[in-house]
Amino acid sequence: MVSPMPVGERAAASAAPAPLREDRPRLVMLGLVTLLFLALSVWLAIPLLPALTWAMALAIIAWPLHVWMVRHVAWAGLAPG
Repeated sequence: MVSPMPVGERAAASAAPAPLREDRPRLVMLGLVTLLFLALSVWLAIPLLPALTWAMALAIIAWPLHVWMVRHVAWAGLAPG
């Protein structure tokens, strides 16, 4: 079935409307608040980076032991993880 609307009008009707001029301050404020919360998240995570680094290193080092235990322990529930 052919649409009664010409091709150019169909493309214009399906395009999303541009933000209105009165929405711009709200969008700028939302961007600034997002950047503020992102900066606060990084600031709070900085003291935890050494602990996270050690945790990742120990998990990588212990992975072969975990795989061995899963294969050789009789009950899978006794193997860690």
